[in-house]
Amino acid sequence: MRRYILISVLVLSFVAGVVLAGQDEEPDSTGTEPVENELDVRVREIFGNSCASSTCHGGDHPKMDLSLEAEDIPENMIDVPSMQNSEYMLIDTNDPSSSYLLLKIIGGEGMKGKKMPIMTPPLSDEEVKAIMTWVREFASAPEEEEEEEDDDEEPDDDD
Repeated sequence: MRRYILISVLVLSFVAGVVLAGQDEEPDSTGTEPVENELDVRVREIFGNSCASSTCHGGDHPKMDLSLEAEDIPENMIDVPSMQNSEYMLIDTNDPSSSYLLLKIIGGEGMKGKKMPIMTPPLSDEEVKAIMTWVREFASAPEEEEEEEDDDEEPDDDD
């Protein structure tokens, strides 16, 4: 009987130790997982609903080799020339307002083919605005600001 009690106490102690040890661990807050902001999620949702079908910009053979599926954007568009008009970047980090992606959604000079999306209803003003804001977030820092910072430095007067 004593032996049974001793074994039971040891087993319970072991289980309690395992449970308590697990509670002391804190969740990983190092930020190793990419955090998507609300706008990224919204734009991916818009593309998923309106553009990334297997008959358009999704699946194994997306039109113009441009996949708009969530896992492929924006990396496949940043400073990548448009296949329809190579004078434009899909997302132009130097001049976001001239990004071909926006041109295809809004329409205008330089656009080839039809305004997007073709096989679904047009994007709402809110959806267009979200995509425009998202594209602008990829803008490079203007070179003028970098030059101004250099000008602010005091010259050496060691002569």
